Amino acid sequence: MHKRVSTYIKDLDFKTCYPKLSLGVLVVSALCSLLLVIATFSQFQFGYVLIPEKLFISPVTFFANGDFLHEFVQKFNYIPQIPIALFIGALLGYRFGILAILAYIAIGLLGMPVFGMGGGIRYILQPTFGYILGFIFGAFFVAKNLENNRSPLAIILSSIIGVLLIHTIGILYLVLISVFFQHEPIATVLGWIWILTGVQLIYDLVISIFTVALARPIRALLWLAIG
Repeated sequence: MHKRVSTYIKDLDFKTCYPKLSLGVLVVSALCSLLLVIATFSQFQFGYVLIPEKLFISPVTFFANGDFLHEFVQKFNYIPQIPIALFIGALLGYRFGILAILAYIAIGLLGMPVFGMGGGIRYILQPTFGYILGFIFGAFFVAKNLENNRSPLAIILSSIIGVLLIHTIGILYLVLISVFFQHEPIATVLGWIWILTGVQLIYDLVISIFTVALARPIRALLWLAIG
């Protein structure tokens, strides 16, 4: 049995070809849509170093505080949507990966509260919706770029470009909606960009490399399980 499984995985080469249409693939695609929903409402608290404004305004008072070191470390809640979107693309390929992401978007626009701030067709006017649309392009790029090249360098570069692509689309959409439709002040727009991209971008880059690399062996095990 072990020999048969080992031979199958070797012949599979961790699925050098992306899957073809089957009931098992559709089930996995549906589970990936659910995984994206779970990622939307999952938060992990991380920290980052930031030089406090108080240090420049009143350095004597700042250092007089015996607990001043904690002022350099800021905490924020990280939401792993982008790494999961790229994982889905790397796992299912550009056809079924995009299908899974489109299913997630369609369910949200039809009214199910699967987005970060609810759902419904009017969600397209939310400044953050551009990041969701970016999932499609990011996942497509990763899947297409790794279709015939799964070297470590290709995984790293695909992940980095995929993340940057999503954030670029997200920022452009945010500016379009906030400035030209909602007439928000520039300070508000920059604040949104800092919250949605800012430090989030660093963690997206690091974690996406891990999730995209993980997609390959998981894909092999899944296709082995579903035949």
